[in-house]
Amino acid sequence: MKPAKVPGLSDLVPDIPQNSGCIPDKIRFRPGANIYSVLSFDKTSVQFSLPILVKPGFIPEFYGFSPEGYDGFTASVIEHIKRSVPKDERLRALGGLDTVHPAHYSVNTEPVTVIKTSHGSGQRLWMAGADNFTDEKGLHLTVRGALPAAVPGSDRALRQSSGYSGDLKETVASLVDGLPDAVAGIPVEKAEEAVSISVDQKKARSLLADLGLVSFIADGSLPARHFSDHRSNFRLAGPKYGVNIAFRCPKNLSPIEIEYKESGYTLSGLGIKKSEVFAVVGSNAEGKSTFLQGIISGTDDHLPGDGREGIVTVGRGSFVETGGRDISGSDISLFFKSLPPGISGTPKRVSGTGSGSMVMAAGFSEALSKQSPYILFDEDRSATNLLVPNCIQCEDVSTLTDLLRERREIFSGTSLIFAAATMDLLIAHSDRIMRFNNHRADGILVDEYRKRLHRHMTEIASSLINP
Repeated sequence: MKPAKVPGLSDLVPDIPQNSGCIPDKIRFRPGANIYSVLSFDKTSVQFSLPILVKPGFIPEFYGFSPEGYDGFTASVIEHIKRSVPKDERLRALGGLDTVHPAHYSVNTEPVTVIKTSHGSGQRLWMAGADNFTDEKGLHLTVRGALPAAVPGSDRALRQSSGYSGDLKETVASLVDGLPDAVAGIPVEKAEEAVSISVDQKKARSLLADLGLVSFIADGSLPARHFSDHRSNFRLAGPKYGVNIAFRCPKNLSPIEIEYKESGYTLSGLGIKKSEVFAVVGSNAEGKSTFLQGIISGTDDHLPGDGREGIVTVGRGSFVETGGRDISGSDISLFFKSLPPGISGTPKRVSGTGSGSMVMAAGFSEALSKQSPYILFDEDRSATNLLVPNCIQCEDVSTLTDLLRERREIFSGTSLIFAAATMDLLIAHSDRIMRFNNHRADGILVDEYRKRLHRHMTEIASSLINP
């Protein structure tokens, strides 16, 4: 058996007239990074990547779009192309549909409803970003795919003698021929809707600070997600299948309105205020953590139908959680007046690996030092002994509840947003409380909650003395 022949770049770049609607985007060529052709690990397919440019003439109503929403246009076109792959013979290579293992290339056609994500995940997915964007020159795409390699003795072999199909240039030429038709085939109203919603999310996010908010969650939002092999992060995951209960802001939490001018409608929903302590409470599996994930996702832009288009959140927020890690150089003096044995340094500058509570303390301090507009934390992923006091608490340790009661000014300018089920004392020091009950939100007055907690703790204390 001869070794498989791997095609070079000359096999990848077809001869396309410059007046064609789609041409190789040579100015973006980065050999080995975004333009390559390689044999798969199992030697059954040839994988390729090529930057291409779809010119404006093949983009419907291109010049009528707002440049602020170009990334929405890019994302909607990519999703339209993905849906066209199994229907258009010229596009099949994008999904590796004719290879021995097409599932290996499903990441190329995996649906993505995120327009832009600010945290850099989803690098393997085909989505709008640095490699896929629109500008005055047209639509720049980096297309990846695979076609069968010749496997001697296999009925899928295309070239029995060489070990390589030899049809790569022909496949890419066919692909370049089919892409303009796919792009031109997107319904103009769909593209316009994606552009408008992209612009609206950006403008609404930029207005939050002027409104005294860090986040807005529109009525009708669907933060619950469906995960897949390629979209295992909640920020990239798609809308949940089946029952997905829409969020509605409780009337007693004072709903506000934000205008989406480009789309032509006004949204009503919950605004989380700057510097407030906002508690999301409820029993197990009621949607508290999912709601926090929705807030985090509000720093991204989403396509129509994602369910989170009406959630916008300012950037630079912090998510604080527990876990053992090195915290050398961290300042935990806000919570710890002294260090336990095994941890060297000082509370102002720790050296070593911290416990779960120390890691959280470091996280809070780091967020405050960089003036994060908000800090999120979830009871399920927290060291609760740092958050609420107990009857055997060491005097050298201050909990978050203690700090809110005695030194609230420390958090001036930073919102605290948290999910909890059992941390009653911390919840009682919130400014507003939202409860999920049967996955639907309602508001609880803080004074009412404190009275209820007082009765509850009195009853418990009495039962301990008089069992």
